[in-house]
Amino acid sequence: EIVLPPKRVETAPSLFNVAYSADGHFLYVAYVTPAASFGVLDPAHGKVLGEIDTAGCVLVIPSGPNRVSSICESGRLLTVTLDGEGKETSRGMSAPFFDADRDPVFVQGIQTASGFAFLSFLGEVHEVDFSGPQPAFAAPWPLVTAAERGKWRPGGQQVGAIHRGLGRLYVPMHQGGEGTHKDGGTEIWLFDLASHKRLARWPVRAAGLDPVIAVQVSQDAAPILFAATTRADVAVFDALSGRLRHLEKRLGQTPWMMLNP
Repeated sequence: EIVLPPKRVETAPSLFNVAYSADGHFLYVAYVTPAASFGVLDPAHGKVLGEIDTAGCVLVIPSGPNRVSSICESGRLLTVTLDGEGKETSRGMSAPFFDADRDPVFVQGIQTASGFAFLSFLGEVHEVDFSGPQPAFAAPWPLVTAAERGKWRPGGQQVGAIHRGLGRLYVPMHQGGEGTHKDGGTEIWLFDLASHKRLARWPVRAAGLDPVIAVQVSQDAAPILFAATTRADVAVFDALSGRLRHLEKRLGQTPWMMLNP
């Protein structure tokens, strides 16, 4: 057990509230008091090593054994590099990769082969490569056509899942206007990450489901897609065909987030 200072961020579950470094040497904890910072912990010895001020940027996105990035309201990423004792050695601020006023992103990033993809409220995909000393940004691409923009949107709590081996992206989508970014999806859309093409649309009501607020996909050669609904049901789909294989009713109180072990 590690006793934390009374600063830990209290928010909806996210991969970036608490995260390990790539080698497991450090554990990072996001703080908001409301000043933003993060704690650096030594999990092996049960110690708090220190605190890093993030100048208003929030959450902890680990990359490599000693780098942490945080998302800023300016649409930039702050990246801090640490030494072996968990002390800051350098920091850098990226160029903006999204416009928080025009089209903010969901902070629930989706893991890719080299980093994370962030979906915007209007359905843009921002892929960020965290493998280098500073984040690198691919050109954003749309989930929706020009005719669908502003009418169909991603939404929910865990807004997408990626099968990294197959290069497939699964997104719960719904029809709605501004302010509906927490609404569950009435369809699950399937995309190819390489071509950016939409491969399928799977209406969840056809399977007797309520709107989907969270998705996760297994990483094996015959993947299954897990979809949690507003009624706390968890559906299990064949991730290649969209066929419903199983429905587990009332699994927990609010399954906002699902993890692959």
